[in-house]
Amino acid sequence: MNKTLSIMNTITTYKRVLSYGGLSTGLILMIVCFIKDSFLGGIIVGCIPLFLLYIYLLLIHPYWGLVTLLILNYFIVPTIRYTHFEGLSVVIDLMIVFTLIAIIINSLVSNKINWKKICNKLIFVSSIWLVYCCLEILNPTADTNAWILSRGFTYYFFAITLLTLLLCERYNDIKRILYIWSVLTLIGVAKGFIQHHFGFDSFESAWLHEGGGRTHLLITGTRYFSIYASAGIFGAVMGHAFIIFLIASFYMKKKWIRIYFFFVAFSALYGLIISGTRGAIAIPLAGIALWTILSKKIMIFIPGIILLICIYVFFAHTFIGQSNPYIRRIRTAFDPNEPSLVIRRENQKLFKAYLKDKPFGEGLGLSGVDVQDKFKRYTTSIPTDSWYVKIWVETGIIGLLLHIGILLYIIIHGAYIIMFHVKNRELKGILCALLCGVFGVIISSYGNQIFGQFPIVFFIYTSITFVFIGKELDQQITNNQITKI
Repeated sequence: MNKTLSIMNTITTYKRVLSYGGLSTGLILMIVCFIKDSFLGGIIVGCIPLFLLYIYLLLIHPYWGLVTLLILNYFIVPTIRYTHFEGLSVVIDLMIVFTLIAIIINSLVSNKINWKKICNKLIFVSSIWLVYCCLEILNPTADTNAWILSRGFTYYFFAITLLTLLLCERYNDIKRILYIWSVLTLIGVAKGFIQHHFGFDSFESAWLHEGGGRTHLLITGTRYFSIYASAGIFGAVMGHAFIIFLIASFYMKKKWIRIYFFFVAFSALYGLIISGTRGAIAIPLAGIALWTILSKKIMIFIPGIILLICIYVFFAHTFIGQSNPYIRRIRTAFDPNEPSLVIRRENQKLFKAYLKDKPFGEGLGLSGVDVQDKFKRYTTSIPTDSWYVKIWVETGIIGLLLHIGILLYIIIHGAYIIMFHVKNRELKGILCALLCGVFGVIISSYGNQIFGQFPIVFFIYTSITFVFIGKELDQQITNNQITKI
């Protein structure tokens, strides 16, 4: 016994020596670089010890690899905007691979990774989509370069599902991610607030002058985009966060968490409003509609239905608040004859005629005007707008039906798990909020191409995975296997 303790103490001492020694060495080298007028070199050298410590932490707790991915996913767009470094999405790919390697090493050393967890229906479903997208490379009209650039479209679903299943073993892991998500949401709201009240910085102004102003600096008012790729994504992310934290706030046990989530929810609602995004309003509306069903409570169902009817009547059949530019813009989303909607329908007719003899589509990455400078195709000369039109154009009617079938299965099976297998009230509320958020994004993606966009994409896949392991988490809580954060 004493010998074992002695060995453990020795190992601990070595770890401390390596940690402090590495940090000290890095600090000395950084100072030397600064003295020699190499600022960038000093920063790089100074980060090496921190990077080594991060690797050490990741090998011990691969869970933080998933957390890192979620954070990288959130800041990949602003990083590109402020650095002008193209292709930074490769960092996401490398992080996924490195996290998986950390899981394998950790499993070999500690045997704590439960690989049986990947025997999950969601892994099977995501594998089907992965295989189909991989086979798209054989499409006669496919382009290899476009297919490679669409790798996230192909494997993110499977990869994030796999990592979440392996790394989120406890209920507290999910709550921790929810807290991190709330902080990221507030950061997005804060940046939107700064843009709204103090204007755009030089990088954002440059982006607007390079073409972004056509869709953001309108006669009817400015559309703010915060740290995201566009105001459309900003509105979708905020609408997604609003419905999740609003629903979750009603179920949390601790009062301060309920108040905090409520604050996050309405901060996100503010972000949704200043984004001026019409289609994003569908996310909270669809989320509330599903919530009324999942709750199985008449006290939620009736007020929820009344609220939805009132919102619809307010926007579709009245002119109340028409002088407000944000209300006026949202109201156009309820007009079936709105000019942009008519144009989208005409574009869909053009795609229908072109794709009538292409059941597998044009090929991955070969749709939308945003890639027409790289790939000259008929399908890249017409805006797709809708996520489902993008799926249809790139993977054909077969791919579209497969994709819609997968989404329907996720919502129906997820609802079944929540309604009949989850008993703990707080867990049920969180999973309900996550599934309602996913459902809202699915509905909203009919009018906007948001489902596969950063930063919403990774949170969608983690949310779905949390719902699909809801039964196991509920049993874990029942057996008192969790500890407080």
